[in-house]
Amino acid sequence: MSEKKVCRVCFEEIDIRARKCPHCQSFQRFARYAQHIIVLSVLLFVAFMTVIMVGILKDINDEGHSNDYKHELRVAEPIISFSDEGKCPKVIIMCKVSNISNENLHSIQYSAVFNDANGVIFDWDSDLQYSTVIDANSSLNIKIPLPRDFSKDRYNKAQVTVTHAEKQR
Repeated sequence: MSEKKVCRVCFEEIDIRARKCPHCQSFQRFARYAQHIIVLSVLLFVAFMTVIMVGILKDINDEGHSNDYKHELRVAEPIISFSDEGKCPKVIIMCKVSNISNENLHSIQYSAVFNDANGVIFDWDSDLQYSTVIDANSSLNIKIPLPRDFSKDRYNKAQVTVTHAEKQR
């Protein structure tokens, strides 16, 4: 005579050796570990959300402001010039950056986009980082030299935006 056990899903009596219930078709071994899988999944989700929240909170300082001060900088209309010195020809962007905040800013990163005469973007560079400090409520003329990948006549207009800036401590 075979021993019996109760199915963990439908609670019908089944053979103790059964891996799958003949009544509800559920696997018995999975049912035993299902609670552990659910608990582990919840713990992993909570850990993931904690990492995300710590990253967000790290970007918030004690005054409740973001540590990224890029919105406090204004870039005046950039001027394009060229240099053919050396092995690599360069396109040079010159512009004035104004700090409208009451904080000295540093670790400034820029992004430059170039348009042709038809307004089509054909070249760009991002994460151009400078260790320049721009004092509170002041302006600074900057010069951004970049490798030139296209002919001079293609560079019609440049757009420079600030992608990151930090408060000087």
